[in-house]
Amino acid sequence: MARKMKTVLVTGATGGLGPTVVNTFITAGWQVVATFRNADKFAAIQGTRPSEELIGHHVGDLCRANDFAHLTSRLAVRHSGFNAIVHLVGGFKTGDSPEDLDEMLEVNYLPARIIGHAAETLVEQGGALIFISSALTKLPVITRPFGLEGYINSKLALNGLSLRLAKLFAGKIRVNAILAGILDTVANRAAKSDGNASLMSLESVAAPILRICHPEGQTTGHLMEI
Repeated sequence: MARKMKTVLVTGATGGLGPTVVNTFITAGWQVVATFRNADKFAAIQGTRPSEELIGHHVGDLCRANDFAHLTSRLAVRHSGFNAIVHLVGGFKTGDSPEDLDEMLEVNYLPARIIGHAAETLVEQGGALIFISSALTKLPVITRPFGLEGYINSKLALNGLSLRLAKLFAGKIRVNAILAGILDTVANRAAKSDGNASLMSLESVAAPILRICHPEGQTTGHLMEI
């Protein structure tokens, strides 16, 4: 009897980190179910891959409850249960105003909250849920860069969500957040004026995500700096 292929749901698969995470899991023998907003970018990721390796689901906006409810109903019908969810939906902007914080919470916290609570029905017993946060959340308030309060506070909210879900799902789903540095994406390369030496390779983030998601993993309730 053929062994069932491990399956991971990757949200935000066409973002900066998405293609590398998708490729890392497929190379390791996982089936990837990916949500995306940009059909052209997803087509580039899919290329000539066999359909059983990478399955795509278009979604309008994960920040809108109606769009996500429609997506989760499709996932529940088409897939019998995920071994892991890797939530990559998020964004970045500078600004310290209340409006900036609201915008960052809408992008970095609200979608994570929606999919986090849906994980109880989407993820198999013993599976994993991974969020991507920021290493900036570990900095003391007095040393935080100016102009990033909205972004950092939205990621702090995400950290708190991850810890709460780990407690809520204890013994059922392993929940962790990766505290990443500035990633080596096209957008971040263009924004840096002092060279790219301090950028974190996408592979250095994707590899520990894969390791944590392994069905035999035990780690949960951690904010993991890499």
